Amino acid sequence: MASDQLSLFEPAPPVPPRLGPALKPSAPLDAAVALWLDRLRQRDTSRHTLQAFTLDLNLLVSYLPPGTPLNRVTTAVLNNFLHWLKHERGVPCSDKTYGRRVTSLKAFFRWATPAAELRADPADAILQLSVRSPLPDVLTDEDVEKCLAAGEILRHAEKPDLRPLVLFTLLLHTGMKKVEVANLKREHVDVTNPAQPFLYVRYPDKKDWPKERKLTLPPEWVAL
Repeated sequence: MASDQLSLFEPAPPVPPRLGPALKPSAPLDAAVALWLDRLRQRDTSRHTLQAFTLDLNLLVSYLPPGTPLNRVTTAVLNNFLHWLKHERGVPCSDKTYGRRVTSLKAFFRWATPAAELRADPADAILQLSVRSPLPDVLTDEDVEKCLAAGEILRHAEKPDLRPLVLFTLLLHTGMKKVEVANLKREHVDVTNPAQPFLYVRYPDKKDWPKERKLTLPPEWVAL
């Protein structure tokens, strides 16, 4: 009868076996890179970022012997690769491009180190160059007058072309970037109130949405 009695305690669930890393340390570097890029695509990483990462990591893969295991890529190997890019490849590598490629290496191994349970991040000790973009040339008042005059000449030419004047005055009044102007659509401009026209600066990529803004336009620009 005792065997028919219910136990006071629920039996402990079986302990699942410990799973190994999603990526083996000995996995080929090219396979690891392909897996990482696929993960980035699933996270809706921007197309331009994916293109840069793909180009930079494929250069590393092609530099090393085929089938090089992930855990054989050391800091020394990466430094040799970067030296080759900068001085021996035979293709110009500006400081800006070099810095981007270092960023790509660091981003990849920041993911691969825990994913493959590597002993250490080989890219962590790589030095990143501090690159300062040169300041753009500023138009003088004389330059502005010359551009406006050239626009007026084209506007009243035998075959009138208003576009250069419209574009130049838009840039002059708003300071928009060229990519923002390229993304500009007719519906982004609101002239409901001709005395206070404005436009919306839009970005297609979600990560750039914080850059979106509303800019006022001079009424004379709309009159063009």
